[in-house]
Amino acid sequence: MKTFENYRMYILVKDEFPSSVAINSAAHGAMNAYMKWSGEDEFDGWLKNSFRKITCKVTPEQFKTIEKVIEKTGLKKIEQTESRLDKDHILTVVYPFDSTLHEYKAFKFLSLYKD
Repeated sequence: MKTFENYRMYILVKDEFPSSVAINSAAHGAMNAYMKWSGEDEFDGWLKNSFRKITCKVTPEQFKTIEKVIEKTGLKKIEQTESRLDKDHILTVVYPFDSTLHEYKAFKFLSLYKD
């Protein structure tokens, strides 16, 4: 039986956007994730037993690296855009996963979001 204790949902904010945009987009992204994935066993297990989230500020290079990991591992994601900024892709919300698994080690090198 899964405990979900090592599961994390990552919110990857592109560093080119100011915190005034990032905060609002992160709130929308988290709500979108809940609306989209609620009812899935894995998501609901994370929600009930862990609910750990990590918000990171990522450079373009880091973003490319993480996108490759997401694609290779098949992780689900939501690309959050901002309509008032011509639908710019502000951040990506990554489906909760066991962050201790080797295939996700690139996530460990990301910096926490700080303003």
